[in-house]
Order: sequence, then C-alpha cells, then structure tokens
Amino acid sequence: MHEHTEKMWEIIEGTRECMVVDRFAGGMRARPMALMPERETGAIWFITAKDSQKVDEIEANPEVCITISDGSDYASVTGHAEIVDDVAKLKDLWNVGVDAWFPKGPEGGEACLLRVNPVLGEYWDTPGTVVSGIKMAVASIRDERPDLGDNEKVRFGAA
Repeated sequence: MHEHTEKMWEIIEGTRECMVVDRFAGGMRARPMALMPERETGAIWFITAKDSQKVDEIEANPEVCITISDGSDYASVTGHAEIVDDVAKLKDLWNVGVDAWFPKGPEGGEACLLRVNPVLGEYWDTPGTVVSGIKMAVASIRDERPDLGDNEKVRFGAA
C-alpha cells in the first residue's frame, strides 16, 4: 500500500466520528455519523435508519464526501455510497452506541448499513495548534510561508 494511502487509513481509523456530506434536491447536507472503517475491504461503514432522508438522498445520488477532524489530523474522502441490507454484517458492526439508537437490535428492521467505497482523499497532518501558532508567528516575522505539516492527495485502490 502506498505510504500516503497508509497515512490516510491511519487518520480514518483514528477517529470514530465524522461528517458525511451528500446531495439532496436543494444542494448539499452534512451530518455527523459514527464511522466503522474496514481497511482490509477498502470500505467505510455506517449504520443508519432505514427511514432516514439520507437513505433516499444517497440512493438518488451515491456520491458522498466524508470529512474528519481528529486533533492535528484532517481528512476529506470522496467516494461512492450504497445502502446495504445485510443483517449478518449489521450484527458484526453492532455496538452499544448503535443499540442506543436502535433498541430493537440488528434484527429489529429499523437499521441498515451505509457503505462508502473511497475513491479520492486528501489529508493534512499538522503539528497541532500550539506548534502551528508558533510556526506561523515565526514565518510572519521572517516574511515566509510556515511549514504546517504534510498535505497529500490519495487515490484509493491505486498501487
């Protein structure tokens, strides 16, 4: 796996929450969601309500963007989403947090899976707020651009 793709997966796996952006008739909408990355299959999984607007929106337009902010790491992932009705996979991903939203459990008929297959991504690996602030102040005094870490673009599935 390419080193930048490896770093991207580390950022994705380093957080449990993200914003999922999809399209609807009036434009674009972002929602906070818990993500369950599965590097070995190249998928990012979510559990959602079958009767939610996001299901209808994603079925109408499966292109989504996931944004992640975790401390000093930031990432954006663009991919293709699909609604998956697979009780066995739902049971595999089920956890206490999900159970709070869907008390009837994985077989209760209320929840379904949202699978995102990442295509493109970009990440920013920064030194953190304090160090970045110091670097920006020094760069300003020296009249130069600050070095605030790595920024790389990633194509998932590329060797």
